[in-house]
Amino acid sequence: MDIDDLKEHIEREEGRERHAYRDHLGYLTIGVGHMVDERKGGGLPDAIIDVLLDYDIAQAMADLDRGAPWWRDLKPGQRFALTAMSFQMGWPALSGFRNMFAALKDGDGASARNHALDSKWAKHDTPERARRVVAMMED
Repeated sequence: MDIDDLKEHIEREEGRERHAYRDHLGYLTIGVGHMVDERKGGGLPDAIIDVLLDYDIAQAMADLDRGAPWWRDLKPGQRFALTAMSFQMGWPALSGFRNMFAALKDGDGASARNHALDSKWAKHDTPERARRVVAMMED
């Protein structure tokens, strides 16, 4: 059996979707017919979740490379915090933290931390998570 022929056949029959969708029976599915609906025992295997996590972290870092290329010269805790923030909120939202970025660029981790805490993200969206992440900025 030719696996490539089988893949082509299955994809032709199932389609290819980048987003979760409901199949003809109403179950959540993604990709090429991969059921993720827990009502039918579906879900993503850990190996796929790990690949997605690696991909998303790489994307978060690439966004930082494009938007603030000097970020890799920061202290390890600051790089860690920025990557975690980029992962969580995405570059479009993170790029709005102008005062935090300016303080980091100036080497003032304490001010960067305070600027990050003075945000909707830290005050309303995910305050506990924000406090844990920005605690690393003073490194």
